[in-house]
Amino acid sequence: MSVEPDLSQAIQRRERWLALEPDNAFLRVDLGDLYHQAGRFGDAMRCLDQVLNDEPDHAVALGRKASVLLSQHRFEEAEAVLRPLIDHATPDPALLHNLGLSLAMQQRWDEARHCFADASGRGLVHAANFRRWIEALRHLGRMNEAIEVAHQWVQSAKTEVDAQGSRGCLARLHFDDGDAQTAGRIADSVLSAAPNDGEAHAIAGFAAVERQEVERARAHFNASLQRRPDDALAWQGIGLLHLYAQEHEQAREAFERVQRLDPGNLGNRVALGWVMLMTKDVAGAEKVFNEALLVNRTFGESHGGLASVRALQGNAAEAEHEIKVARKLDPAGFSADFAQAVLWGMAGRQQEAAQLVKNLLERAPGRHGLLPLVQQLRHYIGTRSTQSLH
Repeated sequence: MSVEPDLSQAIQRRERWLALEPDNAFLRVDLGDLYHQAGRFGDAMRCLDQVLNDEPDHAVALGRKASVLLSQHRFEEAEAVLRPLIDHATPDPALLHNLGLSLAMQQRWDEARHCFADASGRGLVHAANFRRWIEALRHLGRMNEAIEVAHQWVQSAKTEVDAQGSRGCLARLHFDDGDAQTAGRIADSVLSAAPNDGEAHAIAGFAAVERQEVERARAHFNASLQRRPDDALAWQGIGLLHLYAQEHEQAREAFERVQRLDPGNLGNRVALGWVMLMTKDVAGAEKVFNEALLVNRTFGESHGGLASVRALQGNAAEAEHEIKVARKLDPAGFSADFAQAVLWGMAGRQQEAAQLVKNLLERAPGRHGLLPLVQQLRHYIGTRSTQSLH
């Protein structure tokens, strides 16, 4: 790692001073901080451990040591250092944030969100704390609370950069919560101040999709990709536009690209399965829906997608089973009824199948011309984008 000249010079000065005052703990901690900034983690740790050998309870050195451990991704060790500091004194908000970070990196989301909330309550008003707090709430599925925290961030923002970041985060939360229009309005406000914000363009594009403003949506997605060529959200939008135009092969290519860019997005995985069905790749769709179920067996649309695969394979018994599971998990789901229509059609019950499809079209969200399945895929992507493949 290259070191900025000023930082390198600062390190050299502290080293010379420390040679003259080897017992100066304050100077040694200061040098440890500079080593940490320079990415010299081993040197930073040696500095801090020398202080702690003489003063095991040196609170500042302990806090700095925890920060170095976090930078080294030694999260359990960082937690072990931070716990006594926080438990035996009035908690420092910065230490609470770092403890929350160590817990979040261990995927202990509920404990982490309490730390970030406590840090904020004790006066830490900082973008990093808001982001991590929101991240923990998202992983817990507490989207309403995450949106409330984002509003706190918007209200507390002191700089234009922070204001844009907070509004952008709020837009994304509304988008992931399934409210593309509110997200789009907020994204528009971000773009008015920062016209090159790639994520805001992508979110505004999805809002345009739901209004069936196809060319406006395309312009937003392309603007996003000009700035961030590997933006998974914008590629999702491009995939949906291809579906809207019934360009199924191009849609599949777009969703496969998203899968490579964002393998942890369960909603996209389910959407890709449906696109594969449209391109008559039943075996590929079966693989994708099974993979989705390995990640999370409680998402009804994954079961419904697999039911459609089984129906197309002529396996009525397994299709019926998956339909029952899908309806139990999500009575209002789209894919279970689609699978049922396929089963009835293959069994010669054409009139019942046609009526069920008609009912599906009539209850699809935003019934104004946009292909209902396109809207369903948009819904899958938005509502399941926080699911992880861990």
